[in-house]
Amino acid sequence: MFCHKCKCCNLSWLSGFFALAAVIHIVRLISRAQVQIGDWTVPMNVSIGVAIVAGVLSLILCKKSCASCNCSSPAKTN
Repeated sequence: MFCHKCKCCNLSWLSGFFALAAVIHIVRLISRAQVQIGDWTVPMNVSIGVAIVAGVLSLILCKKSCASCNCSSPAKTN
């Protein structure tokens, strides 16, 4: 559960957001679903690019969140 008191919580949330975007585009690629925005059909290359970029961002943010996590350390009292 997020503690909302340290930097790792925001990074974990963003990591999950980008992972979800990557998974959605991978599912689109596997199922070969056509996406149309207005009169423009979105090419599969766009989904390939988004899946790669979102996946890499997710991994980077996940590693940064684990490195900056101090949620398990005891709370400091003044």
